[in-house]
Amino acid sequence: MSKIKLEIFVPIELCGCYYLEFLDRVWTTSLKYRDHIEFILKSSLSEEARKYNIKDVGVVINGTKKFVRNVQPEILDEAIRESILRSKNIPN
Repeated sequence: MSKIKLEIFVPIELCGCYYLEFLDRVWTTSLKYRDHIEFILKSSLSEEARKYNIKDVGVVINGTKKFVRNVQPEILDEAIRESILRSKNIPN
């Protein structure tokens, strides 16, 4: 089964309390799709974060859709669902 890639960028060098709310929102929103997602946690200080212009916290879906700190769960949910359908060649 082909999975979509969900790259989660956080400043892992800082205390988890700094980005806990963001991680909770991303996890809660994406948990129902866990069988279709490859979760990857990355540092927001990495080269990849710079490539996506993420300086704080953010999520990138399949290298194309970027969301930052204040993303609403409904918007993230819709983007994840669309990406899963697209990966299976199912029109949304």
